[in-house]
Amino acid sequence: MNNEYRKIHQWIRDNYGHANKCENSKCERKSNYFTWALLKGKSYDYKVENYQMLCKSCHTKYDFTVEGNLRGARKRVGLKRSEKTKNLMSLVAKRNNRRPPPKTKEQLEASRKMMLGNSYRKGSVSCWKGKHPEHMQGKNHPMYGKKGTNSPKWSSVKVLCDNCKKIIWKQPARIREYKTHFCNAVCRAKYGTKKLRKARTE
Repeated sequence: MNNEYRKIHQWIRDNYGHANKCENSKCERKSNYFTWALLKGKSYDYKVENYQMLCKSCHTKYDFTVEGNLRGARKRVGLKRSEKTKNLMSLVAKRNNRRPPPKTKEQLEASRKMMLGNSYRKGSVSCWKGKHPEHMQGKNHPMYGKKGTNSPKWSSVKVLCDNCKKIIWKQPARIREYKTHFCNAVCRAKYGTKKLRKARTE
């Protein structure tokens, strides 16, 4: 169906051009992107009278139905998800639950002080300073000086270049994916040349 769908839309564009207007009389002119939309009650066929030109906003509203929305919801019911996906969904849900707005004068004053302490005004725009608190600046920062192999995020492993036998660092995923490893493109080319010559002599 997807292949036939693409063929029909390509046929319409080839013979009647791209959609360039919205034929909905109640269009709110929200979008300048136009598409060919299938009329309700019509089937996908090579007949231009089965389609109309609509903007993206009107097309979305025209195609939306309660039945289709319920059908999509039913498909998601009982869907098996891994524990990793469930935990990620929970984190996103918690992040999206924003704090309630301050109600009392004390809460408003505390919120205002916090915002002024971490930002500065440039004209009428409030800008973020982008600085850590004093106890997290310079050598006090927990990640200070922890770069390269000293970083707790460092996960690369030592391997030998297959051409020059030089020690190089590679990610474990790269080691699992590739059988040969090189320090640069020159070594890769030289290794390939040697392998080709060896194959020709044999």
